Amino acid sequence: MDGKEFVAESAEKQEFDMALVALRKGEVAEAQAGLGLSMANCQVELMDVKAARRTLEDLVKAYPGSEAAFVAKEHLGKLK
Repeated sequence: MDGKEFVAESAEKQEFDMALVALRKGEVAEAQAGLGLSMANCQVELMDVKAARRTLEDLVKAYPGSEAAFVAKEHLGKLK
């Protein structure tokens, strides 16, 4: 788009793919949670750690029992 290349890490691609599968199954809440993970990953890539942390925290609050919330908690532990 702007001449820059982006290479997604396998975990990022897996999170996005999980969200698509959930959406296709009609599991909208799980899909939204998965897309929240993807958004947080983009924010980290943009070096906006504060926004990524907020996105992950919001995800955990909104979807506490989801697999995405579990992953979000792991990511929160790794953010500086």
